[in-house]
Amino acid sequence: MGLAVRLQIEQRSGDRRDVTIPATIRKTNAPIDVEIENLSTSGFRATLSSELQQGDCVSIGAAWMGRRTASVVWKMHPRYGFAFDTPLSPSEVLDAQAVENVEQLAQTEFTPPGQERAMMGKGMRFGIPRSLMLATAATLVAIGEGIRRRLSD
Repeated sequence: MGLAVRLQIEQRSGDRRDVTIPATIRKTNAPIDVEIENLSTSGFRATLSSELQQGDCVSIGAAWMGRRTASVVWKMHPRYGFAFDTPLSPSEVLDAQAVENVEQLAQTEFTPPGQERAMMGKGMRFGIPRSLMLATAATLVAIGEGIRRRLSD
């Protein structure tokens, strides 16, 4: 088995580009997270935790290329070689890059319901009313400055 796999790897076509790109494959409906390690117009090598068989057809999705279909051409779990059903263009291979497709949210503390009052002693007194009061005061100061400037001219 090892010799056959080595022969298949050596017979692959196309220049390979070393990359580290997260992607998702689907054999059925369940998504499997993978990491693409190298890429060519004809296929890619990826590491994944799930077990696939040679000949399995999968759908692969990555932010930079959308969704494509491919087949497993060799396996040495956890590494697998895949051939695209429709080859990538050379420019798609050159443009391939890891794309952050999840926007990170700001880190905020979570206050469980019912504990809001306990938090008031920690500098959160008055909350919205205080904010409104400060905004109103700032507006009144700005209006007063405008009136003062008009009267002095």
